Amino acid sequence: MKRIFLFSFVIFHLSFSFAQTTGSASSLSQMSVLGKPYKSSTEFVGLRDDNGRICAMIKVISDIDGFKYDSYNGVIKVDDKPGEDRVYVSPDERVLEIYKSSYEPLKLILSEYGIQLHPKEVWILKIEGAPKRATCYRLP
Repeated sequence: MKRIFLFSFVIFHLSFSFAQTTGSASSLSQMSVLGKPYKSSTEFVGLRDDNGRICAMIKVISDIDGFKYDSYNGVIKVDDKPGEDRVYVSPDERVLEIYKSSYEPLKLILSEYGIQLHPKEVWILKIEGAPKRATCYRLP
């Protein structure tokens, strides 16, 4: 009888611990691209990457502030303004990753959104964040 009780006790705690660890990953909100990114008709004054090439700019517009960015070739510069970040990347960049605390990282493969970067070009991208969902646990 003691073994059955001990076994049940261990199973209960393991299942409860598992529910907490799997639930914590889903408690992060998700960011997504709003609408279709588009190329602006304006250009910017040349900023050069580490190889001396003139950069391209991705203007990220959102009501969320405090993004951090990364890319495969490295982000050259970020001008952070309220509601708008100007992210300068190499003209041959293919991926932009966006990070924000309390949100899952957003990895954008630029070609999947129709973005083909060229020097001095400005692409406009709108990001929205889903509201944070409450996580409920049901005890047996």
